[in-house]
Amino acid sequence: MRAAVLFLWMLTLNMPLQAWDGPCADAASTQAAEDLCSKLIANAKEIDALLHTIRDTASADAAAPQLEKKLQEMRALLAGLETLPFDAETTQIITNNMMELTHLYQSYMPLIQELIDKNAYGSVALLEHLRKHNADNDIYADADTDVAIPYADIYQRMETALNRAVYNLRKATDIYTATEAAGIVSESYALQQSLMKELTTLQNLEPHPAENQAIPESITQLKAELERELERLRELQFFGEPDLPSLIPEYLKLIP
Repeated sequence: MRAAVLFLWMLTLNMPLQAWDGPCADAASTQAAEDLCSKLIANAKEIDALLHTIRDTASADAAAPQLEKKLQEMRALLAGLETLPFDAETTQIITNNMMELTHLYQSYMPLIQELIDKNAYGSVALLEHLRKHNADNDIYADADTDVAIPYADIYQRMETALNRAVYNLRKATDIYTATEAAGIVSESYALQQSLMKELTTLQNLEPHPAENQAIPESITQLKAELERELERLRELQFFGEPDLPSLIPEYLKLIP
């Protein structure tokens, strides 16, 4: 594991500090290095504090735009460091600050991983920013896999809910089982509404490869089965159950 700033610093330097044979630093360069490093450390501390405020979906959603802003600031500061003339004195300033910055990264990276493991409490925006931050810091070797994970998770939950709805509709053979099925379908429909919002949010965050957004064949098949159940129950007048005639068609409209 390595912090992005440390990686940038290592890329910039090609020799030990004591072997540096470049020009001496001017006061402006050293002051700029001090200022940028101080801001990077302050930014990392703010990210750490922000991550510790996340306890549930509401706090995760609230933290997402703040984290995005902090990450943008971090990238801008790193870009500023890259433009500095890395003479011996400037390099020493960066060296002295990078240890603290690296320790800060290492202290909150486990929290980021914990939040990812918890699916960011259902906040798609926060989950995307956390994964991007990990990618920026070279945590994951395969960035394409990371991008695909949020879509796979959403589609898996869609499939599970849809399969449950179809299964219970198949068992509807009288008013009692039809009423029970209506309750299950209503729950699945509500979840589908939530998942479609997640999917839209994820698609709007940034463009992703089309293959990651492809609807799984299993969902397409389950949608066809739900359509067949609708026809079967329609012929049987839904066993007198009042909600199914409108609920199933509305559910079908939501399935991509």
